[in-house]
Amino acid sequence: MQSGTQPLAPGLRCPACTRRLAGRACRACGIVHPGDEELVDLRRERSPLEPRPLRSGSLDPFFAATAAGSGSRAAFEQLLLSLDELDNQRLMQLVREARGAWHPLLHELRGAALFLGNAFSGTITALANNGFHVTVLDSSPERVRFAVRRAAENSPGRVRGVVAGDATRLPFDDASFALVVQEDGLPGANGLHAHAIDEVLRVAADECVLTADNRLAYKKNLGRRGEFVRLSPGAWLASATHPRRGERLLRSYRRMLAKEGWDAPEAWALYPHSFDWSHAVALDEDRPRLTIGPNERRNKLKLLGHALGLFPWFTPSFAVHARRSARRPRRLDRILDALARTTGEPRPQVETLVATRGQSAVIHTSIPGRGADDPRGRWTLHLPLCPKNEPQLELHVRSLHHARERYPGLPVPEPLHGGRIEGLWLSCERRLPHHAMPQIGRDRDAVARACLESSMHLANLVARRVERYDAVEHERLVQVPSAIVARHAAVESTRRWLDGAGARAFELLRDRPLPLVLYHGDLRGKHVQTTPEGRVLGFLDWGTTEFEGLPLFDLLHLLVHERKQHSGDSAAACWRAIQDPASRLPHEARAIEAYCSAVGLHADAEEALCLLYPMLVAATAELHWDYSRPRWLHTQFEV
Repeated sequence: MQSGTQPLAPGLRCPACTRRLAGRACRACGIVHPGDEELVDLRRERSPLEPRPLRSGSLDPFFAATAAGSGSRAAFEQLLLSLDELDNQRLMQLVREARGAWHPLLHELRGAALFLGNAFSGTITALANNGFHVTVLDSSPERVRFAVRRAAENSPGRVRGVVAGDATRLPFDDASFALVVQEDGLPGANGLHAHAIDEVLRVAADECVLTADNRLAYKKNLGRRGEFVRLSPGAWLASATHPRRGERLLRSYRRMLAKEGWDAPEAWALYPHSFDWSHAVALDEDRPRLTIGPNERRNKLKLLGHALGLFPWFTPSFAVHARRSARRPRRLDRILDALARTTGEPRPQVETLVATRGQSAVIHTSIPGRGADDPRGRWTLHLPLCPKNEPQLELHVRSLHHARERYPGLPVPEPLHGGRIEGLWLSCERRLPHHAMPQIGRDRDAVARACLESSMHLANLVARRVERYDAVEHERLVQVPSAIVARHAAVESTRRWLDGAGARAFELLRDRPLPLVLYHGDLRGKHVQTTPEGRVLGFLDWGTTEFEGLPLFDLLHLLVHERKQHSGDSAAACWRAIQDPASRLPHEARAIEAYCSAVGLHADAEEALCLLYPMLVAATAELHWDYSRPRWLHTQFEV
């Protein structure tokens, strides 16, 4: 944040006299607006305000650590350790950059953006990482300071903070921002801001996005990732007639954003809920649409509601988008035009837009009227939403090229592009037909076939063979990743388990021959594309690759996740079941036996790798997460 006589934000005005501010002191009325080098405080009354979902003072350790020179990642990890479990989960849901995965549907590429809402939101990073200089306005000084300090590491020089919200007028000139985002509802709904939509549109030069919940929503998010409640008829009726947070119908939101000089507002459903959504579904056009796979097709009520056009009425949340007339095409359309020129293929249309748990926007395209047997224009795009995803995406593209050259029998998507378009680093690859493995999960014969085929493909990925496993290899392959995991374990029993597992694994592996393999690192069912019969068509998402890693791990990861998804058991229970040969399901036993036989893996080595599995999962996560989740290994695997 600049100080002195430089503007603190585009068109910033004194709330007392509405004159433009050049610095913190208003020359017209003499008021000096307090703050520091990070933010300016324009509230008329400066009473303490709790930084919900946290309590006042909860952020003090974070501020102290960053003031002392600690990076925001390390300080945030310490903050998470200091919070109770519920506050921890609520905060981690808010900071997800995937909340802003709708940004490719905008028309502007860069410029000044204003964010109105809870300054913990990861939408701020998504916008700052993709072309905008963001001014964050929130009524909580603690939240604003957190956003600015987080941005100092994530998006240096691209985020500024203003504390305001207790005046009816926004403290900015007309049309100060190319984009204004009002996240999470309307004035008075949640205490985050008090600005009417007319004010939001006044300061927006080109585009405005309002995200809000539906008055007729049939389910709600509980404030933690992946936790939803479907309302009973009585609860739904009470919510529809007396909404607690000022929720409205879609037509009401549209009416508020319909102004002279602006195009008719368009809307997308943020499904399943604005707090934690995976699909942006167009409500004015046919695309992007909701993915309906084989499992969803068994839900006859859902299919009937979709066929009757009830989705716009009962979907839990909306993003409503308004823009001034006669503006240029969507950013995503310009990207698709550029990719069509690069590939020489017909320009496709967007089919689905997915916000991933890995903080990327994944976009699937197709050409209407052409089947999956015509691959032209059938693409998958990965668009990163935070800085750490760019090198990860580069690794994904490099790994696809490496796999196709070194292991030509391995089914992986064809990489078509990796680099910048419209100022954004993105990848484009050939989209594979059919569905990811979880969508065939009810057909156990198909699942068994997919697991066995996967094991045989993975067995062909030997990169090098170690003749006699020794302490040098153990240090590189086990001790170093184990030390990374231990540093963030936060539970003493977990550290003891890591020491014991590493020592036991060395006893089992010492002097044994061991194949080292190309290592996917995150091979879950959703990364295995199959036919309905379970034939493997390809392995997806290679952004956590190691080109020479321990064998068997990828297969174990696939089997543990498949069992967990099918049975509903914990990761710990599934790992222990697969670790014990006597408790493996027949298809699990066949897949492991086939793999070990094909690569020449001794029974002792198999035992060691099954034992090390939780550590290897955690090590991959620590190397690729944007921050460490406290007690994750202990919570997931009970060690």
